[in-house]
Amino acid sequence: MNPLIYAGLSPLSRFGFLNRAKAPIMYIVSEVMGVALEEITSKSRRFDIVMARCMICYFTRKYTKMTLSEIGIALGGRDHSTVIYQIEQYPLRYKYEEQFRRLANKVELMIPTSVSGRK
Repeated sequence: MNPLIYAGLSPLSRFGFLNRAKAPIMYIVSEVMGVALEEITSKSRRFDIVMARCMICYFTRKYTKMTLSEIGIALGGRDHSTVIYQIEQYPLRYKYEEQFRRLANKVELMIPTSVSGRK
């Protein structure tokens, strides 16, 4: 994508623009988890916020063409290595944590077909 198209937009605006959907992944996860966007982008290490960030990193990487750095910036200025770590943690959390699995399935069902490519 040409960077001039979204030059000057805030990271959250870029996130929505690159997602090309009415309900970007970040907003879907925020709604399902019951966590405010400000909390997701904050420095908080509260468990529910960490779970939300993990889902956002995984689904954004899976369904968009955003780079790891762009995802990190959208999540409050985090480093690309933090995003990699969250993506690697997703399968482990999904396998061993029932609550996480339930919420992740709910989020994935809510992701619009235009983003996921599902029919």
